[in-house]
Amino acid sequence: MWVEDRKIASIGLHVTGQVTAHGVSVNVNTDLEPFSWIVPCGLPEAQMTSIALEGGDADIERFAESYAAAFSTELKALPQRVEREQLTLAIGAAELPPVPSS
Repeated sequence: MWVEDRKIASIGLHVTGQVTAHGVSVNVNTDLEPFSWIVPCGLPEAQMTSIALEGGDADIERFAESYAAAFSTELKALPQRVEREQLTLAIGAAELPPVPSS
């Protein structure tokens, strides 16, 4: 997803055999420096941006609630908040990476 010529969000899909993985990322109030270390989405000229840089409401909690509501409406499903600890237990993974402090 783009704001003029700046990339603000991505949608990904990966298929291996009969297993699919998908995801969505939106740069809300993100440190964009790491994007300079890679070629985002294989687009060498892509300039990354965020809601904060574009002058929008960069409150991550409000964004998450609004996004979950809109997404669940489209899917005709009820959103369910999963805390980080629950996710770690559910996926049986080793520790998830730490959440950066603000």
